[in-house]
Amino acid sequence: MLWPWLDAEPEIVTMAGVGLHRIFSDANLRWKEEQTKRRIIYPILTTLLGFSALDLSETMDPVLRYNDIGLHPDYYYPQGCVIETKKIGASLLRYSSDTSNFESTLDQGMSYLDASDARSCIITNGHDWYAIWRTFADDRWQTDGATYFGARFRLDEIVENGDRLRLEHFLSMCNSYCLTGQANRTVAITGFRSYPVDRGLYRSTSMLYFADSSARPLKGRGRGFRPPTTAGW
Repeated sequence: MLWPWLDAEPEIVTMAGVGLHRIFSDANLRWKEEQTKRRIIYPILTTLLGFSALDLSETMDPVLRYNDIGLHPDYYYPQGCVIETKKIGASLLRYSSDTSNFESTLDQGMSYLDASDARSCIITNGHDWYAIWRTFADDRWQTDGATYFGARFRLDEIVENGDRLRLEHFLSMCNSYCLTGQANRTVAITGFRSYPVDRGLYRSTSMLYFADSSARPLKGRGRGFRPPTTAGW
């Protein structure tokens, strides 16, 4: 599949690595969602990924709806991206008490994407980041009839390993220009894995195809957050 791409310059990658190391060194697994948004997610969106603070809104007018159910993403970017956040370390793949209409946080973010005029969404708990596209029949990057495709990045793993290449890919793929369709270049992304996402509102299952940059499992032993122990930036 072809992914919109905007090259991250080496000095930007270094700056991002230093900033992320500082952010995750200060992170606390006891933080609630609002603290995670304010101290991790919002700075990454606005400082590293180029989402304008003036345009990044916590309210939508009109409110998104599915039948009589109101849908309220954490952030909406008018040029075409919805963003769903959870507290640091929260699972994105299973049910939690604050997503009662949904089977998982992935389902929640994808449902907001379906209901909005956005073309993409970000789903994150601060360290685990998914960028997901909804495809249409005339999309030039659509392959094999996939309705949703995306990429997963583990930023705590990237920082811990001093992995400049994967950080460069995160910055080049998940910036606001790419996720709102404004990038003028695409690159071929291969090695997609599939994951069935149960849909709470639709009582169905959607297949998500995503390129996984992380060696850590999606769930179970070993998936948890690890603060950095090195400063290789």
